[in-house]
Amino acid sequence: MSEYYSALKVYQASLEINKLNIDSLFGIGEIMIRSEQYDLGKEYLQQVVAVYPDHQDAIELLNSLEEV
Repeated sequence: MSEYYSALKVYQASLEINKLNIDSLFGIGEIMIRSEQYDLGKEYLQQVVAVYPDHQDAIELLNSLEEV
């Protein structure tokens, strides 16, 4: 988990500047999923898709969560 800590802090700082930063929303969502925090990861990924409906990586990750 410590390998994700630095990235998570950068993503969070970026969201303080721009709450709709797709890369940061997706990055946090991916980190949460890798950390097995599926519900939180799903929330972030859903925000990505709400802003950018064609974001294939977010869509694929959300679809993979249906299997968990």
